[in-house]
Amino acid sequence: MSLHDAGRNLISARAVLKALRLGFPRSHGGLYIRNADRVLSRPWSTQSEEDIEQRIVTGGHMRTNTLIALLISTLVVATGCSSNKELLLQKDSQISELRQKVENLESTLAQAEKRSSDLDSELKTALEEFKLKEQVLLEKIDNRSVITISDAMMFSSGSLALTGTATHILDKIGEVIANYPDREVRIEGHTDNVGIALEFQEQFKSNWELSTARATAVLHYLSRKHNISGDHLVAVGHGEHRPLGGNDTPEGRSKNRRVVISIGPKL
Repeated sequence: MSLHDAGRNLISARAVLKALRLGFPRSHGGLYIRNADRVLSRPWSTQSEEDIEQRIVTGGHMRTNTLIALLISTLVVATGCSSNKELLLQKDSQISELRQKVENLESTLAQAEKRSSDLDSELKTALEEFKLKEQVLLEKIDNRSVITISDAMMFSSGSLALTGTATHILDKIGEVIANYPDREVRIEGHTDNVGIALEFQEQFKSNWELSTARATAVLHYLSRKHNISGDHLVAVGHGEHRPLGGNDTPEGRSKNRRVVISIGPKL
């Protein structure tokens, strides 16, 4: 129903109320209105208040309870329209709130994307000399900055002690990530499938222990030297179970022995 029709119904309701106040002739102990069919023959929404009043007062046979029922129906429709208006206002308010939330989320996402881009740019600059020597690989994977460093650059065979080159690379990385305290730094150790040499088996039962210990050594260096919070540091050892190349060639095994530093939103 349109607001115009609702307004006409309100006029009709006022006319009925006015007619009730004027009173009607009595017959058989009840109130009657003559020619009720004529009263209802035209849509209420097309009649003026005076027209409706005249038809009710001068018309013929309709009981008071029928008139009251008609009055109630008219008022319910008019009230329903008012309720619909309130509901629409409420929905408009909810839509405005949702639109504001979307705008806030879009702004937050834009800031996060810019921050991620800035991190990549700073890491690229910091590691340029090592990338040129193919000692370090910097990639973007699943919204994380991923740095892959050859194991040979990081440790001597069977050792957990970081080489001079390793500390130089880690210092460059640490200086950048220190400016991004909200980021998680995940350090992963990887090996080839060659078993642990006999002289190291007391220290490392398998490549899992060796890869985990080397990842932890990098973690401790970044935490101690660059004050990276332990809440944002993770060390994981994968052993030989996530190879990049085949373990049947020296080149493949060399690719598999690596340390991966992944920097991104906290998981």
